[in-house]
Formats: sequence, C-alpha cells, structure tokens
Amino acid sequence: RPQLRKGFMTPVFNETCDQTGITLSRFMLELARQHPELVELESIFASVQTAVKTISKLVKRSAIDGMTGYAGGGGAINVQGEEQKKLDVITNDVLKRALKFTGRMGVIASEEEDAPLEIDTKPDASYGKEVLFEEDGKYISVFDPLDGSSNIDAGIPVGTIFGIFEEDDGCRLPDEFFDDEDMGAAMEACLRSTLKPGKSLVAA
Repeated sequence: RPQLRKGFMTPVFNETCDQTGITLSRFMLELARQHPELVELESIFASVQTAVKTISKLVKRSAIDGMTGYAGGGGAINVQGEEQKKLDVITNDVLKRALKFTGRMGVIASEEEDAPLEIDTKPDASYGKEVLFEEDGKYISVFDPLDGSSNIDAGIPVGTIFGIFEEDDGCRLPDEFFDDEDMGAAMEACLRSTLKPGKSLVAA
C-alpha cells in the first residue's frame, strides 16, 4: 500500500460498488476511521465537493445564464494581474463560503482577492453559553476557484485548485518582508499563515 504524508496509510477497501466505485465521500470517511485525527478534513472535503459540483453546474450553464464575459463590464483585475471574468467572481464566492461554513478555517486566501481573509469561527450567541469547547479554525485554505477561466468562452476545460495547510508558526519568510507601515497585525498574521511551502500542505 502506498504511503501518504506523515506516514498515513491509504485506506483499505475490501468491497466496492460496481456502479459508483470509490467515491470521495467514502474515501474520506474511511480515512477518518483509519486516522481519527483527520476527522475534521472529512467535513472540509465534503464542503469542497459540494462547492465544485456547484461550480461545474455554473460553468456548464454559463452561456445560457449570461455569465460569460468580464466582471463589471471589464477592468476588474485580480491579484495576478488578470482581468476577472463574471464566473471568477461568482465561483470565488461559492468556494469561499463553502470553506467558511465548515467552521474549520482560520484563514482563507483566494487568487481573486487582494489579501487573505481571517475567518470568525465563534458560534452564534443564540447557541447559549454552555459551549463544551471553543476552538479557532485550525486550517488555512488557498485556492483558485476557476483556473483557466479565460478559456470558458472557447469551451476549453477549466478546473478548481486548492490547498489546505494546518495553522502553525511555520512561515519561512524573513521578518523584513513584513516591514510595511500600512500592514496591520491582523494582516501580517494572515500573510504568515498563507505564505508557506508546498511541502507543508495537509491536503490538496
């Protein structure tokens, strides 16, 4: 059996359905059974799965629903210097909200936005004061909701790219990188959370 990151073993499937095969949901359920410490990733992947299915539907219907073309009539530029399409903005909102609603995210960063966003994971006040435990979002997500969106009008395939990091103090950039008078403490913390090497990924 192949090894996963940090020595985790690939789940064993002694029986599979001939019609559905091994679905993402079943894979994550089995992985969580095998490694209980990864149980929170199960809910994250369930939300990502819902989001990308929604994005797929939006892309397929984009021409019919009038969602092709540039956002705001043109001129909207993302952090990579690319002109944003209407679907860039819509799909970014879909994936961002899906990740936010998991309650597991501390910070999320999108290619379609200028800066990372800190997520408030506090429970609603209506839940009452007797909360068994409160835990800040322990994961960080970086993503491009619709990679290759400039190809949509030509019917060329597109995709969603995402990565999940675990919250830690592992930023390897020098302190001088953050010597910006206009950068607040919250923004510095968000940037330190997201600017990490690929080998620190928990999932992607």
